[in-house]
Amino acid sequence: MTPQDPLGNLGSSLAAESAAVEQRFDTADRLAGAPPPAETAVRATFSFPRSDHALLADLQARCLAAQVQVSKSELVRAGLHALAALPPEALREAVGTLKKYQPGRSRWAAPATPSPRS
Repeated sequence: MTPQDPLGNLGSSLAAESAAVEQRFDTADRLAGAPPPAETAVRATFSFPRSDHALLADLQARCLAAQVQVSKSELVRAGLHALAALPPEALREAVGTLKKYQPGRSRWAAPATPSPRS
């Protein structure tokens, strides 16, 4: 007779039970027609000219006047969806009206926050 490992048996029993519960929830979601999991967000950092940043603030104010509260991110996303719906000629015209902008910070620009000196 070989000695049994109670901790090993407990661990495998808990793992089997966890897998069974997960499978039951998956089956229930599939049968109930649950919506797919939400899309995950991607964090992106990019630069705007000051005038475009002011335009975002103006659009937020206009949305508030129309009793709709939106974030800058939502405005950018709405603009992307509006551009995606345009035919190629209109898209070319809309993008062609933008001035070229050198992205990023100048290497000679002062730091945003001064570093503390000891």
